[in-house]
Amino acid sequence: MLNQSELVATSLIGVEQLTETIHEFLDLTRIEAGELRLNLEPVHVSAVIAEALRRIEGQAKAQGVSVNARFAPDLPRVLADPLRLRAVFDNILSNALKYTPNGGRIAIESHRIQSQGREGIDTLSVSVGDTGPGIPAQFRSRIFDKFFRLEHHQAESRAGARGAGIGLYMCRQIVELHGGQIACGSGLDDRGTHITVTLPAHVRVSTAVRGATVFSG
Repeated sequence: MLNQSELVATSLIGVEQLTETIHEFLDLTRIEAGELRLNLEPVHVSAVIAEALRRIEGQAKAQGVSVNARFAPDLPRVLADPLRLRAVFDNILSNALKYTPNGGRIAIESHRIQSQGREGIDTLSVSVGDTGPGIPAQFRSRIFDKFFRLEHHQAESRAGARGAGIGLYMCRQIVELHGGQIACGSGLDDRGTHITVTLPAHVRVSTAVRGATVFSG
């Protein structure tokens, strides 16, 4: 039986989740209508991730989940919309925490990938791994599809782990609008889930970016 403070806390979480879902649907509508505004500026991705980590810190401590972040010292900045980029890592980290059992681990790593060509562009890679139940190999590409929910394809799923099925789809859309890619693999110690986001260190801004209106400051 929940006491009053626990009931209030649970209700607040539900309100926040509902608000986030509404915002996701609004952004989804804008993307598919080609009306999403990207306000681009040079961004330190490590700072964006640090802000996203602060947003899950309390819940991670409550679950006894250890969260470790490691950033290479030579990380390049990326030309990005910091609010949209934070939404990507908010979603990825909240998913990792949602599916990681009490006492589990989440690890974030970021490093530069040097270009192999003379005129190539270096890439920034960010990976988020966890020790949750993981994603079966046959579904790892499908989790980025609109309205895909893994629990619909499994006999057993973790209680309370539910969503609208648009969070990772939104992540893919936003990452691709920034000229990057997102992928899913196996997580820590070959368990759990491992999400990797790659972004070009420099993006050539065009007035005709599919699905978005671009503003570069």
